[in-house]
Amino acid sequence: MKFGLRRELPILLAMTIPFLYLKLIWNSLPMKVPIHWDINGEADNWTTKTGLLLTISSVLLFSYVPWLLLQRFKNQNWIQQLGEKFYHLRLIFSVFFSVICFYIIHSALNQSTNINFIVFLIGCLVAVIGNYTYSLKPNYFLGIRTPWTLKNELVWKKTHRFSSRLMVIFGILIMFLGLFQKQYNFINFLIIAFIMICAPILFSFITYKQIPKQ
Repeated sequence: MKFGLRRELPILLAMTIPFLYLKLIWNSLPMKVPIHWDINGEADNWTTKTGLLLTISSVLLFSYVPWLLLQRFKNQNWIQQLGEKFYHLRLIFSVFFSVICFYIIHSALNQSTNINFIVFLIGCLVAVIGNYTYSLKPNYFLGIRTPWTLKNELVWKKTHRFSSRLMVIFGILIMFLGLFQKQYNFINFLIIAFIMICAPILFSFITYKQIPKQ
């Protein structure tokens, strides 16, 4: 999959929006702005306006560059097999992190944030990514990479189908938590994250053990 400016344009435009917003409000920002908030939405780390710019730049580069590097590796047949879905994944992550950066800037301007909104965005990302998880082919970079999925292609396929459904369900649940819970509940989020991480690992192990050994 070759790099093409025309295909990259939507991704690059999404990444540009936070910078345009930051430029627009630059003079309205105080000299010292919050850059991180605790689980109660209270600022616990501060930086300068330049520090905010550097943070936003780092986050957006992190959401963009690794995907480009991944395409440069040789013998990545699974990327070719994904086809347009690989590009869609790149676009989804770029839009997600652009929205996060936009909200960080907005929160810095208003000196406050709403953790539930971040929770809602995470839920959206999990649910959307879940729709693509089932399409992942065996590889060493993306997906549920356990010793059992990497040993057996059938285990990989079944595990990713299971994980896909799980991510969609729990992604929607996280979205509801973000929308309807009055105050951010770290325990609820932690339980959901624990299940999403551990369930596919356990499923891949059980599935591998059930496959007849030749």
